[in-house]
Amino acid sequence: MLYFATELILVFLSLLSLVETSDICHKPNWNNNNANGKRLPEFPIKIFEKIGPQSCYRECQAHGNCFSVNWDRNQFTCQLIDKKKNQLKPLIDDVNFVYMEMTDTVGAGGKLCGDVICNNYSTCIRISSEKMTCIETDCAEHYPVLKNGVVLERTFSPISATYGCSPGFTSVGSGNRITCRPGGKWSALSYRCEPPVNGVWGSWYGWGSCSVTCGGGTKHRTRSCDNPLPMYGGSSCSGSSVVSTTCITIGCPVNGVWGSWYGWGSCSATCGGGAKHRTRSCDNPLPMYGGSSCSGSSVVSTTCNTIGCPVNGGWGFWGEWGNCQRTTTCGGGVRIRIRLCDNPRPMYGGSSCIGTSEIFTTCNTDRCSGNIFLANSNVHNKGIVYVYRNGYWGTVCDDNFDMEDAHVVCKSLGFIRATAVHPSATLGEGSGLILMDDVNCAGTEGSIFDCSYITNHNCGHHEDVGVTCQ
Repeated sequence: MLYFATELILVFLSLLSLVETSDICHKPNWNNNNANGKRLPEFPIKIFEKIGPQSCYRECQAHGNCFSVNWDRNQFTCQLIDKKKNQLKPLIDDVNFVYMEMTDTVGAGGKLCGDVICNNYSTCIRISSEKMTCIETDCAEHYPVLKNGVVLERTFSPISATYGCSPGFTSVGSGNRITCRPGGKWSALSYRCEPPVNGVWGSWYGWGSCSVTCGGGTKHRTRSCDNPLPMYGGSSCSGSSVVSTTCITIGCPVNGVWGSWYGWGSCSATCGGGAKHRTRSCDNPLPMYGGSSCSGSSVVSTTCNTIGCPVNGGWGFWGEWGNCQRTTTCGGGVRIRIRLCDNPRPMYGGSSCIGTSEIFTTCNTDRCSGNIFLANSNVHNKGIVYVYRNGYWGTVCDDNFDMEDAHVVCKSLGFIRATAVHPSATLGEGSGLILMDDVNCAGTEGSIFDCSYITNHNCGHHEDVGVTCQ
């Protein structure tokens, strides 16, 4: 209890020094590897209460799986963490905490670590005052090469590789993701990329039987597209798989039967009354080999175009331009004017007016002043996001950018809400600086600058984010 009280006094003094130096204390083993007012959002492997920062750090050194600590300077609580900060697990702001990392590690690369030598894919970490161990940090093997394929995605926690086929090749199998197993060995890649195989016709089979015993018939023979079969996206065989020929042409008597009526012919007058006709043929079948012909008439007539002569429609004058269909005075909108097909109106089957009854023009096209606008689109409510910061215009990275962030962007531009997020430069790559990364909005902020974000990014313009607003 006396030791803890003494350490709390030292903690108080060290916290006073934070105001001036932003360091936790002057211990050389962790003085330059801490973050004041931040913590790592990881579930602790062990928690100590009523403990000072120096004791917290020593508990981490003594624990075999501890790599960093979160120390709560208000509650004097020590959280031991089995991870360190990296791009997948960044620190978050929390004024109650001080984050510290183990610093007595060495890059291995064939260096001695206690009684063993670490390989190039491990790190030597001291886990107690007398014991050191090699911790694997990457896969010992190179990424497997996939013939006709490429690596689409790599992750490092866990270590994995996801493959896809090169353009023009077809994937076979679903196991295109492999992971690095304990010992630095990749799991099996049950996936391959095959080039297209075009189909080729096989030989014709023999002729089949004739379809009739008299009067003429047909017989067929076939072939198959199997020499080889089309595979992996290859084209099928062109041409027919069946050919026919006539057989047994000596006919049997066939009586004629009327075929279907043909369509009505043209009316003899365009308006005011006329006549039109339609015909049928005795060809279903034709009378042959002494068979009887069809009975009845091959022609029927009816009246047509008994209404007045057609009057074609004509366009009236264009009306006035309507109001700009956007409530703001900048950022782009449209207005419309219309005309009617009433000069004259079409009557008695006359044709309607040709062309459009409405035309549009842009309005309020000046770029909105302020610190945000949308670009790379031919519509005002969609584009990649540009922001103005520290005298520069630049883009926003898509890391962690979701609909809540998009809502804030759209509402700050005068829209109701966002309807879509477009990551990975879907709307095109921007230019200039990348001014924001890891944007995290609740959705109620008035501006994207009211949300949390970082400026020390790891992005390229291929990760520029865009939005669609409503």
